Amino acid sequence: MTSKERMLTAMTGGQPDCVPVAPDVSNMIPCRLTGKPFWDIYLYGDPPRWQAYIQAVKHFGFDGWLDGVPLQLDCEREAAEEQRRWQEAIVRRTDDRIYTRRHAVIDGKQVWTGRATVYYIADPPTVGLPLDKIGLPPGPPAEWEDVERRTRHGGTEALEAARAMMGDDGVIGLAVGLPGLGKEPESTYEYYDSRDTVVERCRRQHEATVRRARELLTLRPDLS
Repeated sequence: MTSKERMLTAMTGGQPDCVPVAPDVSNMIPCRLTGKPFWDIYLYGDPPRWQAYIQAVKHFGFDGWLDGVPLQLDCEREAAEEQRRWQEAIVRRTDDRIYTRRHAVIDGKQVWTGRATVYYIADPPTVGLPLDKIGLPPGPPAEWEDVERRTRHGGTEALEAARAMMGDDGVIGLAVGLPGLGKEPESTYEYYDSRDTVVERCRRQHEATVRRARELLTLRPDLS
């Protein structure tokens, strides 16, 4: 069996020729194998993390299983265009860290988020940090540099590129999220302070998730 056949057989309840060897090395090891600072992968997409993972599969020769690639469906792209476009910007650099915040123009005024992301030279990033916790001043930064990703894929381009790159060395999956509270503590407070608002938002997220799942199945992922 090829790695792809072996994984598909095991995942669908069959008996493969041997037990698949598929360690969970989705982040740290693939990024280190690139020889680049981790912020190249996570901040600039150079290379995209899914590409670094497939390269690791081929480097070690194990049975690959990619759990998803960046994929924005037509219906999601239209909805995103209707929302405010938040731009990620670098607001501080050190030898081993890059600090970013997001900003947007709302009603003709430049607005900045009150949280930041820290990208490390040799670790995955930390998202949603309060400014005072990492020593960033409140309010708009005096200077900033908008982030431009070096690798871009639109529509289903990343999926097709991943399929071609992985070949018979593993399976390609597509990710679907679930509605729920956010990762920040404020989301829990919001639930108890404005339960109906949160429940309604989760209901809309549920509808969008079901719609996404149905449309992803039309793209024929390996396990559909």
